[in-house]
Amino acid sequence: MKASEEDNIIGKSQQVKEPVNSSDSQTDDLLQKVSAEMLAKQIDSVTLYFDDSDFIYFKRFNDKVKQVHGGNEEYNHLQRLLTAKEKEVESRAEDQNGLESLTTGELVEEGLTMDATLIHQSMFTPVSTLEEFFTQANIHFEPFEAPGGDFYWFKNYPHKTLIIVGDCTGHGMQGTMITMSILTLLKQHFRLLPDLLSKEISDLYTEIYNLREGSNNDLLDCELGLIIIDRRTLVAEYIGSGVNMVLRQGGKAEAFTSRKAKLLNGKQDVRNFQLTRGDEIYMFSDGIMDQFNDENTRKLGSKGMVELVNELPMKPKLEDFEKEFAAFRGHTPSLDDQTLLMLTI
Repeated sequence: MKASEEDNIIGKSQQVKEPVNSSDSQTDDLLQKVSAEMLAKQIDSVTLYFDDSDFIYFKRFNDKVKQVHGGNEEYNHLQRLLTAKEKEVESRAEDQNGLESLTTGELVEEGLTMDATLIHQSMFTPVSTLEEFFTQANIHFEPFEAPGGDFYWFKNYPHKTLIIVGDCTGHGMQGTMITMSILTLLKQHFRLLPDLLSKEISDLYTEIYNLREGSNNDLLDCELGLIIIDRRTLVAEYIGSGVNMVLRQGGKAEAFTSRKAKLLNGKQDVRNFQLTRGDEIYMFSDGIMDQFNDENTRKLGSKGMVELVNELPMKPKLEDFEKEFAAFRGHTPSLDDQTLLMLTI
């Protein structure tokens, strides 16, 4: 960042928009500086643009500063939503003769959370797009705290399709901000079809951990599950770092499990297998496996997931899975984001 830019991040205006280099977004120093200066000078909001590609919006709530990170194309929508929230605050105050059930800060924070959810959802291509190749494609997404840190992403190459399900560190808005960073790195690493899937995912984690050095940002992390399918031959390969998969062929389900530690130590092998029409693929975050049963005595686990899938009817729909999963969970609340991508070849 140029010295002149750094000295003028926050001026006297209540709203400030400053362009900065994208490298600054990889550290906490800039975020802490802006937040501290906003609190010291009682600045309401600040927007920082990064290389005309994305932004971080800061909003002060008394003695706290909240942040939303998104693409520039979503900024106008964010501003409209916040303006609507401020008008809603005024309306509630008038209706209740000044006796508001929520403070202004709480209402605007509610608006920020809602908009972060929209930004989170806008990052993903509609799963229905996968139906160009798959007979059926569905997503079960239940964040522990909206908008959440789980995600899915896919990319079509000539003759092949890459599908990724991810589970980023954290929940809520924090999880979404980390998801955006991880997705940016994924799109860079998988811009071209990798020659070796295991090497590419290993290189991705090397870059993630290099970005963490010196920034005290241990939160920048994720677990992934990746599958590449040759659309001509239906030969597939899977590798994961904590996001697992169940494959059902001929009515019999099999678990494909993975661990990040094994991947980082070069001991997590790529699993190759032949698909046929009618096969079912279930890729899911650990929030699914870590769900306790109705008695709160047992986690679903990979074995339980295989049993659940085997209980599903042939040619299952998403509602069939959700019904079985709800029966297992009963009244026990979830403890994590829960995402499951369900595909039928």
